[in-house]
Order: sequence, then structure tokens, then C-alpha cells
Amino acid sequence: MKIRHFRWFFGGVSLLFIIILANCQQKKEIPRDGPGTLIVNSEVSGDIYIDGTDTGTKIKSNGTVIINDVANGDTIVTVKTAEGVLYGSKEPALVRPGETVEVLVEKAFMVKAPEPELIPEPAAVEIAEEPIEITEEPQPAPPPTPLADPAETAYKQGLDNLNKGEYELAAGNFTEAIRLNANYADAYISRGTVYYIRGQSVRAKTDWNRAAQINNNYASFARAYENSRISEYDKAIADFTDAINRGICKDLALELRGSCYYQKGDHTRALADYNQALQANPRLPVVLVNRGELYMDTGEYAKALADFNQALRMSPKYVNAFAYRGLYYNAILDYDKALTDASSGIRYAVKNSTEFANVYLVRGQSYLYKNDTEKSKADFNRVITDCAERLRADATDYEAYQGRAVAYSDGGDNSGALKDYGEFIKYAPKKVFGYSNRGWSYFNQGDNNKALADFNEAVRLNPKSANALFGRSNIYFKLEDYPRALSDVNAALQINPKSAQYFHHRGVIYDYQGNTDKAIEDFSTAVRLEPKYAWAYAYRGSIYYYVKEDNDKALADYNNVLRLRPNDTNLTYAWYTRGLIFDERKEYAKALADFDKVLQFDPEHEDAKSARRKTQAKLASQ
Repeated sequence: MKIRHFRWFFGGVSLLFIIILANCQQKKEIPRDGPGTLIVNSEVSGDIYIDGTDTGTKIKSNGTVIINDVANGDTIVTVKTAEGVLYGSKEPALVRPGETVEVLVEKAFMVKAPEPELIPEPAAVEIAEEPIEITEEPQPAPPPTPLADPAETAYKQGLDNLNKGEYELAAGNFTEAIRLNANYADAYISRGTVYYIRGQSVRAKTDWNRAAQINNNYASFARAYENSRISEYDKAIADFTDAINRGICKDLALELRGSCYYQKGDHTRALADYNQALQANPRLPVVLVNRGELYMDTGEYAKALADFNQALRMSPKYVNAFAYRGLYYNAILDYDKALTDASSGIRYAVKNSTEFANVYLVRGQSYLYKNDTEKSKADFNRVITDCAERLRADATDYEAYQGRAVAYSDGGDNSGALKDYGEFIKYAPKKVFGYSNRGWSYFNQGDNNKALADFNEAVRLNPKSANALFGRSNIYFKLEDYPRALSDVNAALQINPKSAQYFHHRGVIYDYQGNTDKAIEDFSTAVRLEPKYAWAYAYRGSIYYYVKEDNDKALADYNNVLRLRPNDTNLTYAWYTRGLIFDERKEYAKALADFDKVLQFDPEHEDAKSARRKTQAKLASQ
């Protein structure tokens, strides 16, 4: 038996059909305007339908059906199983009179009905006297092995690479499957998953929408993702729930529904969905990273770190896992580890994606905290350039505005940040992030009224946004409205009861209210939660020195400050105050060294100049 291959073109699409002719039948192509017979082998499972719907001719898995004549005009012919799987073509084939159609249904054969042949009468022959040698009748050749579908092969390779965390290879495999079969819905779903994991959300949306166009089963999932991107969280949750109930992309639907709950401030439901998503698919690291982010927001840093570590064990090249673990290390002031993680992620980051922006932002922030402004500026500029390229491709990519705005803000360009946050809000008007972060930019510019308006809107959208409540508390503090400042930071602490930053801020409020005992208590909690929190030591040291007159405790705190942040010009007063303590202890050489450090940072520091002259006089009189 032979297999013949040829192409049939229509509508600009090339489809490959295979004719498998039985060795016992005539090898002739079937004119579509003539009669023919479809013979279905018993290995085909399920019922078979002709004409593309279950209202067409129905046959069992072992039998024949006659394809009727077509007098004139075009006709549509498809073959599918009862489960809805089409063979030979993923789309109905348009057949015109006089053309030829061949359809492969696994082991099915399209052949022309055999015509009876005239068998001539046997001629008279003489029987030979010698014996006739009888040879063994040749056995029929075994049936051919079905050819593997190359699109399916590429798709399975993609799934394997996806599970291994080889995202670039997986994306290439799925793209090849789509090239071979432009209507491969599952390949679009899986490639969209890769894009989503890597932070290429616009591409993910495009692929998932295409899958929904091909297969309506994916419609609710694709629609839900689109609504989640425009902050229509209730609509998105309803559609994700529908997809989950029908088993459509269940693991991703659970993760994405959890993210909607998270954006709404419902941490309990978000956590429940993340946990279910991991049960449905333990090899989906994006769930671990998102759950880790949630744990960081609620102050459960040990759990957050465990999730980031697990994500990287599962997928050692997962860029966002490096980015978020780096963010965690920055939060606990371990900048060297943050730098290591960000640099590792940069090795695998794909350009024009949120993952690319994330790792460079984390590294830039780490350099900034270490006072390496040149390197931090270089990293922020990389983010700005990459986001600009994304925006040239799609001016509505609000995540690109987000990344560039953060880079501008951290680089000290508040004007650029404000402009991009405005664009972010334009395209994502219901996302809390835009308002809360723009509020911080206004705060840095000293525009308290605009900052307060943005924080109010952020709190309105999500009353459980700890960042927005904390920001508004800072505005009220600047406006000397201490009761409101205290109320907002207390609300933030209810959401995140393990934030050293929030305790430090509340301690400052108590200090300004004259409640120094509560202030010391909060500063002590801050350094217990985060032993490297230099500012908490600095404020507590000031209370010990100026209010409690406890020089020993003050000196211990200032020693910690200057050990942790020896080159931070914002902590110049720590050097000055410690110099005063050394002077009082008659350790004049140490006092002079501290005053010199102050003048190195600020040559016009009059108090340091005066204190230095007095200490020099005391030293000279000894």
C-alpha cells in the first residue's frame, strides 16, 4: 500500500490531505460531482458524522456511507467524531463541482466504489504432463503505521518545555504548532500561558482571544482576562468562575481569579484560589510568586520567601521569581542578596516585557539604597528605554507606563513619573496602583493636596490597600493632622501587622504628639521585625538622648545607625549627635572624627562647625 501526498489550496490556506488506498481496490481519485463511498475502519472510536453537524449522515465506527451526487453549486464536507474532533481538516472544506476531496478519518479510506469487471472465459489449454510447481501465495502487506501529526508533536514538546520552565523553548514549540495548524486552539492557550508567565500580558491576551475565536469553550476565560486587565474585577470573577466550573484552563483561571480578589483587597479569597490553583497544577510558578507577593503585603515574610524559593526550585530560569525575591531582600534591607537575585534574573529576561522591567527596577533600587547612583541610574534608564519600545508597539500598554513611571520616580524624575502615572490611570482607571503611586510622586514634589486626592481615590477603590492608607497617613502627618495620620497607619497595620516601616511611622507620630514612651515601643518593634532598620534606631536614639537623657542607650542606637548606613547623607544628624555624646564623655578625638564626617557631607553645617571648635578647645586644654 502506498501513501500519496499533495496539497489543495483554497481561501489562501494550504491544507494537507492524505489518501490511503486499500491494496485490493482501484487507485483512482474521486470526482466530487460523482458518487463515492466512505469506508470507516473499526479502529475509529465513536460515531462519525458527514457534512459537519450531527444532523448529517451518521454511521457507526465500522461501516460505510455513500456520498451522494452533487448536481451543481458548491458543497461543504467535513468529517468528525461524536466528540467533535475533526479529521483531515480543522475547518469545513469548500468543494466545487469537478474538484477532488480526500478526507482522512484515522483509519478511514476514501475510495471510488469499485465497478464490476468483465472476466473473460478461460481459454482451453492442454494439461502438461510434468508436475506444476506450486508457490506459496504472497501474504498481504501489513497496514501502514499512521503518520504522527507534526503540529501535535510540536505542541507536546512545548508542554514538556513549559513544565521544565524552559519558557523560550516552549514559546517556540507552540509557535511551530500554530504555524503547522493555524487553528490549533490549545497551542494558542499554551503559548498565551507562556506569555502571561513572562509578563507579556498583551501577547497573552491576543493568543487567548484567538483561542476563543477558534473554540468557543475558551470564550469565558478570554473574556475574563480582558475584564481583569481593565479592572472590571466582578465581571472577570464571574467568567473565571464559569471557566473553573467547566474545567476550562482551571489552574490558570483559579490563579487569575485569585489575582482579581487580591486587587479587590480580599486576601482571604485570593489565598484560597492560589492554594487551589497549586493543587490543580503544582508546576505553575506564577501562582507561587503571586502568593508570595500577597504574603509580603500581609507581613508574612517567611512564607513569602518560602514561595519564591519554591518557584525557583521548580523553574530555575523564572525571571519574576528572581525579581520578587530581590524585592523581598530589598524590603528587609539585604541589598547584596537583592543585587544577586536581580542580576540572575537579568540573564534570562526577555526584552519588552514586565519581567525585564521588574528585574532592572529591583537592581536599580538596590544600587540606589547602596548609594551607587551611577549604576542605579543606568538600570532605571534601561527600564525607561525598554518601556518606550513597548509603547511604540502599543500605546495602550499600561504596564509599560507603570514600569517607566517607577523608573522615573526612583531616578528622581517626578515630572516624568507623574506624566506616566497619568497615562497609566487613563488606560487602567480602576487600578489602585496608579493613584497610590502618583500620590507618592505628588508627595515627593510637596503637592500635598493632589497627593491627598490620589490617596483618597486609591482608598475608595480598595479600602484595604495598606500602601494607600500609609501614603495618606504621611500626608496627614505633613499637614500636622496627627489624629487622622494615626488612624490611617493603624488601619494599615491591621492589614499588615508585621511592617517595620508602618511601626516606625507610627512611632514618629507618637513622638510628635509627645507620647515618647509609645514612640520608643514602636521603634523597638520596628527593629525587632527588621534588625537593619537604621531609621528606627536613629529616631529611638534621638528620644533617648534629647528626652530621656540616657546617653548609653542613645550611643548604642547611633552606633547601629552608622554601622548600617555609614554613607547615607540623610542620616548626617546621627554623626552629629553621636559627636555630642562623645564630647560629653570627654572622648574628644572620637567627637572630632564625627563632626568632621558631618562637615564632609555638609560643609555648611553650622552646628557641626561650632561643636567642632568647642571640642578642639577642650582637647587643647587637656
